[in-house]
Amino acid sequence: MNIKTFIENNYLKAINLKKAFQITEKKEWNALTVLSELVVQLGHLSFIVEGNDRVGEQGRNISNLGDEVSDVILQIFALSWKLDFDLVETFKRHYCGDSISDMLTLTGQITEAVMEINDFRHRKIRLNFKCIEEFVIFKINCLICVVFDFCKCYNVDIKNEFENMIIDATNFLKNYEGE
Repeated sequence: MNIKTFIENNYLKAINLKKAFQITEKKEWNALTVLSELVVQLGHLSFIVEGNDRVGEQGRNISNLGDEVSDVILQIFALSWKLDFDLVETFKRHYCGDSISDMLTLTGQITEAVMEINDFRHRKIRLNFKCIEEFVIFKINCLICVVFDFCKCYNVDIKNEFENMIIDATNFLKNYEGE
């Protein structure tokens, strides 16, 4: 399955799942909150790939590469939703890399721009982009491409892994009782 088809088949499922997860949130999430969660998920992914037990958390089982990649994709989809653009409509394929380092670089660029949009940082001129939103959309497209290419490098069947993540998360929500 190519990345465009994957996005078309899974974007709305992911947004609906994120909406369902609102029952677990004590405060409403925004784009910056989603970016924070994206960093959490990238940390999980990095932990699996790097295998450095010295930085792990005792009692946490973070070992399923496909699930963690799916969580990263879920947050990318949620980010585009929170920024009020449809990734299905704006997606264009770019090769930007295939490593976790590439994902982190792009996430940093996106975070900086979203902080600018929300007036937490001064705005910078982004050459070759008409506006900051165009820059963010381009970088999110690059990020989803890097994640997809990462999956190819690590032989992750992202179609099946993403479907399994949706099923597991939905089952979690059915049993969620809150605090």
